[in-house]
Amino acid sequence: SEASVVDLIANVRPAFELIEDRAADYTKLDAFTLIADNAWCGGIVLGDVIKEWRNLNLNDTPSCIRQVAQPDEATNTGAANPLSSLAWVLNHFAERGETLSAGEHIITGSVARTRFPVIGDHISYEVAGSRVEMRVV
Repeated sequence: SEASVVDLIANVRPAFELIEDRAADYTKLDAFTLIADNAWCGGIVLGDVIKEWRNLNLNDTPSCIRQVAQPDEATNTGAANPLSSLAWVLNHFAERGETLSAGEHIITGSVARTRFPVIGDHISYEVAGSRVEMRVV
């Protein structure tokens, strides 16, 4: 449950998932194909640990994404429902008789639209005073 997973969390960070979608044509993909091919993670970029994260409502924390030449996008962590997502992942592993080890990173979902950065882009995501950022070179 959301309540039971909090004590299992070592720290919380903003992160970017780097998507490798193999130039998919999203207009021709149905839901089943997207679910079956949900293996587009090419890596992650982790930000700084959020200080005092235990004092936050992780399912309702304002955040913001900034990208060069784009309007700022106000977001909220509730869009990803991170505690429920984490509980679902841990329950899924447990049902299969598998465990996760201390120190593993779990990405609990996106709070913003997918972006397609180009060379020269600088993108940052800030939540509760912590930031992750990347520059595309």
